[in-house]
Order: sequence, then C-alpha cells, then structure tokens
Amino acid sequence: MNFVVLFCFNALVSAAAIVPEHYIRLNDTSAAVEPHWPHIYLDGKSGYAYANPQGLALLDARHIAYTAATRLSRPKQLSELFDWNCTEPRFCRTFSIGNSVRGHPIQGARLTDFKSTGRHRAQFVYIGNIHGDETVGRYVLARLIEDLQHKRNSNFLQHLDIYIIPSVNPDGFLLGRRTNANGYDLNRNFPDQFGWETHPRQLETQHIMNFMHAHNFSMGANLHGGDIVANYGFDGNKERRSGQYCAAPDDRTLSYISSVYARQHTRMMKSREFPGGITNGCHWYVLYGGLQDWAYLNRTQYHITLELSYVKDPMRLQPYWPENRDALYAYMRHAFAF
Repeated sequence: MNFVVLFCFNALVSAAAIVPEHYIRLNDTSAAVEPHWPHIYLDGKSGYAYANPQGLALLDARHIAYTAATRLSRPKQLSELFDWNCTEPRFCRTFSIGNSVRGHPIQGARLTDFKSTGRHRAQFVYIGNIHGDETVGRYVLARLIEDLQHKRNSNFLQHLDIYIIPSVNPDGFLLGRRTNANGYDLNRNFPDQFGWETHPRQLETQHIMNFMHAHNFSMGANLHGGDIVANYGFDGNKERRSGQYCAAPDDRTLSYISSVYARQHTRMMKSREFPGGITNGCHWYVLYGGLQDWAYLNRTQYHITLELSYVKDPMRLQPYWPENRDALYAYMRHAFAF
C-alpha cells in the first residue's frame, strides 16, 4: 500500500507542468529592465536575460524589444545529482533539506570529526547550483566532499563543522536551465531589505531558509558561474542603480574574506575587470532577493558569492577542481575567527 501511494505521488510530481524558460538578448541596453521586475532575470551586465512567459509579456507590454538567444548545454543525467558519496562515516554524513518542486531531494553532506567530542567548532556552509545551468560550483563541491574525507584532513575537521549542498536547484540542473521548474530564479527569491524579491516564495528557497535558521553558520558562500570573481554585499540599493558601491556595516570584513578566496585562485586574482579578483555586489550590478544579502542581514553570517567560470556549463568540468581547491580550503579556514 505504501509503495502504491509513493509511486502515485512521484508520478504526479513528475507530471507537474514545467514553466518554460527563455534565454533572450535585449535589443536595447539591459538598463531598460528594472532589476526588481518579476519573471525576467538579467544575466549580469551582458544584455542577456532569462524570462518565463510572464516575463516576455511584461517586456511586450513595455515595448522593450528582444530576440531569442541560444545557450550550449550538455545533457544531464539523474545519476549526476548523486556523484559524491560519504565513504568515511567518521568524517561524513549525508542529510537532506527537503525536496524540490518536482520531488527531487536536495541533499548535502556534513563533514566534521564525529569521534572527537568536547570541542567548540565553527559552523560553515557551501551552497552550489542555485542556478541550475551553472554547473561548475556543483562539481567542485562534490569533489570537496570527497577530498575532505581523507585522513590528512582529520585535524582540520576537528575545528570545523562543515555543511555542503552541491545542488539546491536539482530541477534546474536536470533541465539545464537557470530557474527552478516553476520558472523562478531562486537567487532573486529571498526576503530582500528593500522588499523587491520575487513572489511567491519557492519551495527550494524556503528549504534553504529553514536550513539556515536551524544552524548558526559563521561563514558561508554560494557558488555560481558566468564570470570569475568573489562578490560581496550589498547587492542592491534604493536607487536600483548599478555602478554604486553599497557598503554593508561589515564592509571591510566582507571585502577581506573575498580576497582570501581570490588570492588562492590564479585567474581570479589576475582579473582585468575586477581589481584583486573581488567586487562589491551592486558596484558590479544590482540585484534583489539574493541569498548572500539575506544570510548576512537575517542570519548574521559572513556570506559571499563566488563566480567560478566564464562558461556557465562547460563541457569539461575536471580542470575547475584543482583551480579552486586551495581557495575553497583557505576560505573555510577563516571561519575559525568568527
């Protein structure tokens, strides 16, 4: 009986409608689109955007011209969601924060020395693949889970309690698209200090918020693709204007921990666009409803956004692990201080 109920539930979830996602090029400048508009999400400063049917209708109503654009994406297999394992129970245990809109589990790994007791450990979190078509972060976090389980890291894990979720948008990952199955950009969906996040709150977003509220993370980062830079808050301002530096109260600390990552990443550090490989969020481009600002303002967490690849979904993922390994470790080490 339980099997029948489970089967029917999964069948219903799988049959749920998927809101189409369109990738477009704005014929006018991207400044013509307000960053807080729902259903259309600017792709950085490049003049490209993602939109669902409601987003296209909004552009048409405002007479903003656009043309269809194409993205190269490699096929995804369900098995790719589970390409990491906890093989050392002393150091690694799996967990789930809930299921996606289409019923796929949002799984992660907790890494610490479970046999070592009586020691205070700073809690740290890495989150990947909040944009489903940005796969580098998901890949390097899967490799990090495996690497942390080696015995050479046992002393490291005595001082940290690390939580890693390689993919918080499994539906978008499987579909090779930015948004979730409902057509929402999850990194525009968190409560925003100006109230300009998208609505309604998506299931995946709520799972992340519940997970964050259940822990006391001192530091964290969410991993993206599309550029190579360490980005820190604030991401938005009242003027809805990019190119302005929006300093958070802990601006010096956020800038410093961003540089910790960049200094261990050769290409990031040598960036011609971003001095030192770092940038303030809205000095680059404004956005609202992002995870990093919400985590900082609501969970008092030093949280930044890491852009790890110019190509969002590269054909070869393997080179990105050695390029980011030392930086991932260097950033985690600074959780000891908070």
